[in-house]
This record gives sequence, C-alpha cells and structure tokens, in this order.
Amino acid sequence: AGVVIADKDLRHYSPLSKGSSDTDPVVTQFDMKYAEEIGLIKFDFLGLKTVTQVKNALDMARAAGKTEWDFFSFAAVPLDDPGVYRLLARGDTLGVFQLESSGMRELLRQLKPTEFEDIIAVAALYRPGPMGMGMHTAFARRKHGLEPVSYPHPMLKEILGTTNGVIVFQEQVMQIAQKMGGYSLGEADILRRAMGKKKKELMDEHRSIFMKGATERGVDEKSATDVFDLMAEFASYGFNKSHTAAYGLIAYQTAWIKHHLPAEFYASFLTIESSNSDKVLQGIADARKHDIDVLPPDVNESQLQFTVVDEKVRFGLSAIKGLGSAAIEAILDTRKEQGGFAKIEDFLSNVSPRCVNKTALEALIKCGGFDSMGRSRRSLHESLERMVEYMKRQASDRNSGQVGLFAMMGGGGAGRLNIPELPEWPERERLQREKEALGFYITGHPMSSYEAEVESFTNATTADLADLRPDSVVKMAAVVTSMTVVLTKKTQARMAFIDFEDMLGSVEVTVFPKTFAAAEEFLSTDEPLLLTAKVDDRSEEGVSLLADKVESLADVREAQTTEVRYCLNVDEVDEAKLRALRELIERFSGPAAVKLELHTEEQADVIVALPSTWRVKASRDMVEAAELAFGRRVTTFR
Repeated sequence: AGVVIADKDLRHYSPLSKGSSDTDPVVTQFDMKYAEEIGLIKFDFLGLKTVTQVKNALDMARAAGKTEWDFFSFAAVPLDDPGVYRLLARGDTLGVFQLESSGMRELLRQLKPTEFEDIIAVAALYRPGPMGMGMHTAFARRKHGLEPVSYPHPMLKEILGTTNGVIVFQEQVMQIAQKMGGYSLGEADILRRAMGKKKKELMDEHRSIFMKGATERGVDEKSATDVFDLMAEFASYGFNKSHTAAYGLIAYQTAWIKHHLPAEFYASFLTIESSNSDKVLQGIADARKHDIDVLPPDVNESQLQFTVVDEKVRFGLSAIKGLGSAAIEAILDTRKEQGGFAKIEDFLSNVSPRCVNKTALEALIKCGGFDSMGRSRRSLHESLERMVEYMKRQASDRNSGQVGLFAMMGGGGAGRLNIPELPEWPERERLQREKEALGFYITGHPMSSYEAEVESFTNATTADLADLRPDSVVKMAAVVTSMTVVLTKKTQARMAFIDFEDMLGSVEVTVFPKTFAAAEEFLSTDEPLLLTAKVDDRSEEGVSLLADKVESLADVREAQTTEVRYCLNVDEVDEAKLRALRELIERFSGPAAVKLELHTEEQADVIVALPSTWRVKASRDMVEAAELAFGRRVTTFR
C-alpha cells in the first residue's frame, strides 16, 4: 500500500517478511490499518506519465530555442496566462492532465475558468459524489451569477468564499470544525476521517462535541445541526485540496504547453500514448484540428519516437510494425554516418541487410518511410525482391572489399537498380497498407471526407463512449475494419462481431441475427456507415455496443437532408465567392433547401435563407466541390 518509514529499524515495531528473490521488497506483516495504529507512517509515491510528457515537450522546445523553460524551472510558469484559460474555457483539453473526458470538457465550457482556483475545484468536483448532487453545475452557475451564492452560515463565508459557497475540499470540513465547533486541527482531522468512513458511534460522539462547541460560539442549535449534517454529507466525497492542487498544477502546465508549444505537445503526447491506439488516433485528429500536420515515418527525418520537424509532428521509427530495434539502430547509425539518404540506392547500399530484412523494407514502403525519395510506394513494393537482392549484393561487395565499375563511376555499385515508374496505389489501398504497417491511417482516413455528415447525423464518437452510461443510445459514423461471422447455438442464425472505427478510435459491436440480416450488404463493404446502437458493457477491456440499425452514411445523407448550410466567414465573402456558390448550387441542383451561415467575430452569426428556387442535392460530389471551392468543413446538413 505504500512505503513505511520509521525512526528506528522496523524490526523494533513490526514483524517483517521478504520473498525468495533478491529483488523482492521487505514488507511489514501488519496491514495498512494496524501499521498506522502502532504509529508507523505510510507514504504513497505516485508515478505519472504526464510528468514525462511535460519534460519531453520542454526538452524538444528548449533544444529548438523556442523556450527558456526546462523541467525543473517550469513549476514557476505564471498561472495567469489568458491564452491558457481561453483554451480551457473552450474545452480544448485532449491530452491535458485530468481534464480530457467529454464530461469534463463540457464542465469546463460551462465554468469558463479564469483563475487557478477554478482548475483546482473542477478536478475535485468532477467525481461521482459531487456530480450526483449536482454540485459541479452549481459551482459553475454560481461563478457566472446564474445562481445566487449562499452560505450554510455567515461564519463560513471566509472558508467557502473561494468555492462559491460549496464545500469541495476535506480541508474545508476541517476548517469549519475548527471555526464553528472549536476543534483543534488534529481533532478536526479525526472528525474528517470519521465522517469519511461513516462510523456511526464516532459520528454520534462528534456530533455532541461539535454542537457544544458551536453553541459556545453563539450558533443556534438548528444551524449547527444543519452544518454538521452538511459536513458529514460532503466529507463522504470531499477531496484533499493539497492533492488536487498538485494535480491542478500539472493540468495547467500541460495546457500551457498545448497553447504555446503545440507541435511539441502533440509529439510528446503521442510518444507517451504510443501503446494506446485509440489515444494515438485522438491525438492525430486533435493535432490536425489545430493545423499541426502528423506525418508518417521517414528514413531521413524520423527518430526513435515522435519528433517535431518544421512545426510538424513526425512519426518515429519505433511505430513501424516489423521494424525491430536492430533495424532502427542500423538506420539511425547509417544515416548519421552518411548524412542522410538522397535516393533509395543510398539506403540500400549502406544499410546492412542483416538488420533491415525484407519484412522491414516492406513495412517501410507501406508506411511511407521512403516517400521523400520521389518513388511511389507502389513502385517500390513491386520492386521489393529486386531491392532485397540489391542490398545483399552491396553488402557482399563491401565485405569482400570489391568495388564495382558502377561504384567507381558514382553509380552505387553492384549493378543498377531498375525500379519501374508506376502510379501510386489508389487511396483506399494506400491507406489500408499504411494501416497494416503502423496500425493507423496517417496520410488520410476513410472517414476524413465525411466530417459534415458526422457533425449532422451523429451524437457520439468512439472517444465519447467511456463517459456514457450502459443502455445509452448512440448514433456513430465509422467504417468496419474487421468482422467475424458466427452461428447462434439455438437457431444457427448468422450474427457478427465487428470492429467499428472512426477517426478517434475503435469499438467492438455485436450485431445480432435480425440486424445482421438487414445490414449484411453494408457490413461487407468499406464504405462509411451510420450505426445506431446501445452501450452494452463497460468492462476493463472497454465499452462494447449492441447494434440496432446499420445504414449507409451516404444513403442517410441523401434521404434525410432537408436543408444544406454553407458556413462562411463574413469577412471572406465577396462577389467572386458568391458567384462560385451560385454555380455550385446550379451544378448540383436537388431537393434540399439552402441557407448561408455567416460567421462574424464580434456579433452573433447570421443565417440567410436563399429563395426556394435555389435547392441542392446533398451528395458526396457536391461536398467535395464545396470544400475545393471554399475550404474544409464548409458544409453541414439538417
């Protein structure tokens, strides 16, 4: 349960035991409760990967000359940065310690933090106890004057003033016991423990002590009773402020880095979460939302882990499946010796085939590791056997000390490497092979051109599922990445288990026979689908869903859209853009009404309904044409 420390050899206080291995620790044979009762002090030492994330980001930024902060001075970062609080108020907190969940992001948008005390409080309030009583929303509403701030007794205003009249912290319970009940600090801590553990005998004893102390301080019996009951209620879930303040500081620090050093933030976040595929997907999507490109691995630029190159995040070589540590070490060492690889022949001529074998070469091709050398992935893949033989011949020549005619003429030795010039794989095939090598889509995603549909027809993403209650109904847009068809035991009817992936993660979905029979034609394609399902289970392995209905997302868009909106910034609207929009609507004439949603910085957005003679078809071709003319996320459906 922790580390026990005493002023003398522990054998004076407790029986000890040790395992058979030299690395096994010495442990007390008293449990935590009895160890404390005999006067031993137990310390818990908590390791947080976020601390490593902060250090790595600062190290990268400092090496690039972007900041003077290092890990050890960063505790002094000013806690009043307006940009950081704007980020928090937007709920833009993916990767921000303790503030990542969808429910927490919604609370931040309600609260709109403006000071460090808000961050401390929100981390303590976003837990089942306070949320069950609605105290998190009361705290937010009181901060903005939407609900009056009240105090259980005027005497407590000083104690509860910073938390808008709400008891949030265990320390506040102790302060109330001191101020109103006349407790000493040590006695107040005993009261806090009794309340937290709800020991009735102790509670009855302390109620009498508290009432007596309150009466002596001029508090009437009813008020004292109400305050004691309130303390008891809050103490059952009250959080330790010194603990949440430390967490709050780490939350603020990660938010500061995200605001001021976004590229380093995402590189460090993705490195820390590299073993969690859903977190990596969320990080990549969030980075791109902030205009930070995430690039696939590259033999000329990638390091072991994620790094920053020209304000872009570059995948590390360690992310490539089939590329072992020996291969990575050989690539990095050879690159350092050679100063880089200008063409594919440079790589094949100098890297040892004993370290980088055929499997490793294929993985590098699939993920885009050689893209900077001007050859299509398909060309290299079709020449894979030729490349392997070329590497072996080069290595043989080096080992025998021979220098070929072509080498003397600057041709690389061991004969020429003839790689045909072939067009790139079709996008879907390129992305699929990329995912085989990395486990992720990097240079695109099957869902990336369906953002308008996702916004219009869904109510959840895979990133939201962990915060939903069992039996919640969700509508999600995603693609099927794998499907296992089985027969039911009783009726031998066909059903399926599928992996359903959007741009933020994946989830397992159970499709029972009736739903499977109706949806099989959709499930066997790689087209984006709209899934209506119920949250089935929240096990340690993650949330799973029960499918109720599966539809083609394209069919839903065309069948259900009655209105298409084009969202434009009013400052960018000119005659040329309006003419282009008119031509677009005429070109894709259809049944849906058209509105312009004009965004302004200072005033409310303006919605302009076009005459009924202007109607459009909600097709994928129309969306792509609109994005080509006006930019991404310009179209929404209703």
